Amino acid sequence: MRLLIPLIALAVTTGLVAIIGLTRVTGTEAGSQADVQEAAAVVPKTTGRAADGSSIRLPSPAGRPAMVTFLFTECPDVCMLIAGQIAAALDRAGPAAEEIDVIAVSVDPEGDSPAAVRRFLTRYDLQGRMQYMVGTRTQLEPIWKAWGVAAQTDDHGSADHARESVHSAPIVFVDGAGRQVARYSAGVPYTPADLEQEIRALVG
Repeated sequence: MRLLIPLIALAVTTGLVAIIGLTRVTGTEAGSQADVQEAAAVVPKTTGRAADGSSIRLPSPAGRPAMVTFLFTECPDVCMLIAGQIAAALDRAGPAAEEIDVIAVSVDPEGDSPAAVRRFLTRYDLQGRMQYMVGTRTQLEPIWKAWGVAAQTDDHGSADHARESVHSAPIVFVDGAGRQVARYSAGVPYTPADLEQEIRALVG
């Protein structure tokens, strides 16, 4: 079974990604960079609202698998790379991509307004393909904690100073039974093909 590895905290600034606490990752299959464990953990119960007003609930009441990540729209590097990888994986998966829920949870409650989220999803061809959970810090902090995600945003962004965030940015795959079966951490090399492989395995 594939499961969690200790989180990687990312100090995200313009042109700089500092990787803290990188641990060894063992591929589950040829080319895969997900960690391997003996048993899959149950996904934390997660409820909230997407920027478009739709409801988000994990585990899925309908038993749908999910791909879950943690982003912020003004991120200058890591988040846009993750968004691009996810979009490319969905393209590669074809019809199989329609059978998995793709969810991003904001790590910047103050900056991730509905308008900012719409622009972000459109920019990375994820409009209608990804639900992007937003909310207040009070609403989102328990979710970050439950998923083992560190998130601290600098609110002093300006025209000449990009907003900064220190946050872990995993992509977590959840099966239809609500178990976390694979986790890809930012800073560990993986490709859209790796993510496609996970999608196809889950919807199989």
